[in-house]
Amino acid sequence: MLESGPGYADLEMHPFVSFSSRMFGPVAGPLVGAAVKIATAIPVAIYCRKIAIHIFVGASFLFFWAGWYNVWGYDLYTPNILRWLSF
Repeated sequence: MLESGPGYADLEMHPFVSFSSRMFGPVAGPLVGAAVKIATAIPVAIYCRKIAIHIFVGASFLFFWAGWYNVWGYDLYTPNILRWLSF
């Protein structure tokens, strides 16, 4: 978020991470958003006890992939996606 400037919070897809980035800044905002996502996942896992492991594995995979993409992957994928769309 620091490299993309202050308007990057508008590009964030998760609504609470975007909101917390505007409220707490580009460093603390995503950390607060991640903490809230984890705190929200715990009651869901307690309520859905039988499928909790599947929820945690799927969410962990998506969070790690999104983090990797935000830091390193956007340079690898963006040009190919634009070529594939070709509009």
